[in-house]
Amino acid sequence: MRLNQHSWFDHAAYSFASHWLELPGARMHYVDEGSGPPVLLVHGTPGWSFDYRDLIRPLSKTHRCIAPDLIGFGLSDKPADWPYALESHTASLRTLLAQLGIARFDLVVHDFGGPVALPLALEDPGRVRRLVLTNSWMWPLSIDAEFARRKRMVGTAFMRGMYLYANFSARVMVRMSWGRRRKLTPLRHKHFVAAFPNASSRHGTYGFLRSTIDRDDYLEQLWARREQLASIPALVIWGRADRLITPVHLARWKEALPAARFEELADVGHFPLDEAPELLVPRVDWFLSAAKEDLGGLGGARTA
Repeated sequence: MRLNQHSWFDHAAYSFASHWLELPGARMHYVDEGSGPPVLLVHGTPGWSFDYRDLIRPLSKTHRCIAPDLIGFGLSDKPADWPYALESHTASLRTLLAQLGIARFDLVVHDFGGPVALPLALEDPGRVRRLVLTNSWMWPLSIDAEFARRKRMVGTAFMRGMYLYANFSARVMVRMSWGRRRKLTPLRHKHFVAAFPNASSRHGTYGFLRSTIDRDDYLEQLWARREQLASIPALVIWGRADRLITPVHLARWKEALPAARFEELADVGHFPLDEAPELLVPRVDWFLSAAKEDLGGLGGARTA
């Protein structure tokens, strides 16, 4: 049974039509709402397009909002034998854009949406009109000393078992990274947890975990090309109460994107769109809708 067929599913919040893209070995689900300049919204782990529901509703009045569920997440297929490499997810996005005939677009990324979708901007910065980043990265996570200390455990059989058999990413990591502004309700947590009902459905979350230790060379290559992003108007919204993707990563974005606008949310954790939609949605809506001349002198940081 599909998630959106369950009685607990929030149909009022996620009333969007489903669309599907056939890929080699898997079928990708995506939302395609509204008309106007296209916006690609890419989630992280253990999220899916549901994460963007509060943004899609208002933004689709002026933009075409395309929010895929990466393979292994949400309503997309979750085959055990799919590669689940960062590049495989990027290739899926590339195929989706080609299938929809989208040459230029705005890009919104969260968490692993960064290393998955930002390569599209790095390979052709002219394709991305504006860029929004929320608690994301495109470099090895071990620049954080705390993660570096835990890194050895990530590759153990114990951690693999926790991800595949205990649903550790959805059950535990979401709670650990949640902020203080808004409580993680049982119903909202259910929309994370129930997306991965059994071990065979959790290879996507484990694949992302593995990439944090197996793909440092690739992530270093992305970071080395960061100047490719400098010409793209950018808005960075950061939940500073995130205990997993800490402000050390925010500092890197300030180094890479000195002309960007930075919005720091003091009591918000890893999921700003869930924890503070009233702060994030109007900021993103304005940024993606404002005339180009109104974006001049974006640089600077504010705390809310």
